[in-house]
Amino acid sequence: MYNVEQWIEENIELIKKQTYPNFQVILIDDISSDETIVRALKAINGDPRFKLIINQEKKYKTRNVVDGITYAKPQEDDVLILLDGDDKFAHENVLSIIERTYKTQGCWMTYGSYE
Repeated sequence: MYNVEQWIEENIELIKKQTYPNFQVILIDDISSDETIVRALKAINGDPRFKLIINQEKKYKTRNVVDGITYAKPQEDDVLILLDGDDKFAHENVLSIIERTYKTQGCWMTYGSYE
């Protein structure tokens, strides 16, 4: 994430409200110059499912994605979701729908967006 102070609190709150409970979130701040970090920490409020990484050097999107996957230490059957800092889940059942779809359809990868 980079300079997403106007969205980050709402985005984190929507993630926290997910009905599917078994998830972790890796947030990587790529040297924001606004209040993104302060607002993210406020929204996380000690929730152990969230880990905030604060870059000391600019890494840009691709490197941050690779680093996020590395920090997550995913297992073979884990589903990884990339959610940009200015994007948000549509509702509280998004992770449940994704989990059910992967389990019942035998998915390996999906791509999508929603407005």
